[in-house]
Amino acid sequence: MLVSVEASPHVTLKEAADVLGVHYMTVYRYVRHGRLAAFKSGTNWLISVEDLEAFAAVASCQAEPCRVRHTPWDERFEARLLAGDLGGSWQVVDASLAAGSDLDCIYTDVIAPALESIGRRWEAGEIGVAAEHRASAIAGRVVGRLSHRMVRRGQSRGTVAVGTSAVEQHGLPVVMVADLLRGAGFDSVDLGCNLPADCFADEISKLERLKAVVVTATTSGFDNEVRETVTAVRSKRNDVPIYVGGRAVTGADHAATLEADGYAPDAAGLITLLVAQ
Repeated sequence: MLVSVEASPHVTLKEAADVLGVHYMTVYRYVRHGRLAAFKSGTNWLISVEDLEAFAAVASCQAEPCRVRHTPWDERFEARLLAGDLGGSWQVVDASLAAGSDLDCIYTDVIAPALESIGRRWEAGEIGVAAEHRASAIAGRVVGRLSHRMVRRGQSRGTVAVGTSAVEQHGLPVVMVADLLRGAGFDSVDLGCNLPADCFADEISKLERLKAVVVTATTSGFDNEVRETVTAVRSKRNDVPIYVGGRAVTGADHAATLEADGYAPDAAGLITLLVAQ
């Protein structure tokens, strides 16, 4: 036992620094980079004794690198999102970039898995809706800081429109897919979420050099609304394929029941389909 639980199940950054034998600011960086779990209480960061002991046990193995398991970036990012820590969330992303991750990987291997995990935890009742909304809002701000970088020079591969059905509340997956498409050389049109089917179709009818339409579905139970959007788009533009994807679409067979032309399990799969057209 490193710290007496009888005194408190949590310790401050200063107390953690004393236990680890490092400077206070070193522990602060551990927290903000997502290496050490912590939460904010008022103006203070608190660390559970259990988490501190686990961290110290790993740190003590630094002389034997093969035994050290570094926390994956997506888990670090998720921890900062759930702590409501915007600055720390960005620092995790910044540290991952500095370690050699490219922008595509930040989206697909850090942000997306963290959000999916938070979504599952909300569905399981492990976290409340306020925590889920707060995490999504912070992730949206982080993506906003990255979006302008997702541009590929050279000739455009064509236009791809991305949106959701009229009842879908999750707009961040649309933003992320649109960004990744731009990074792959496409001109992406982000139609956001909650767009009525007829409005979706009207906007699609105006687009030039349209290569495909993508309808994302994150929330389960709205197949009819997704199908309505697909049907409306096809009534205006039957010259381009319509793809569906997202957590609420389980596979190619499910996509077929939604009357889509294809299924993309993720952004990488979508880009593969588009490049192959």
